[in-house]
Amino acid sequence: MQKLTDKTLSDINQNCSAKIIAIDHEEWFINKAEALGVKINNIITVTHKNKKGPICVNINTTSFMIRLSDANRIRVVEL
Repeated sequence: MQKLTDKTLSDINQNCSAKIIAIDHEEWFINKAEALGVKINNIITVTHKNKKGPICVNINTTSFMIRLSDANRIRVVEL
């Protein structure tokens, strides 16, 4: 059985999914992120990734871009 380890959203490879376990950010960011579906225990999928640029993610039917610096503050467990 594979051991699950937590990572940041920016660590997740393209076309892979992860479960959100924590958001280490200011309250205003957390409120805006929750409106898009970025909530603890939700599944997030990285659909496009660039090493220096934003990451394109998908939650349910919502797709959006997130800055790499913000993705570094979202803790996930890769599925």
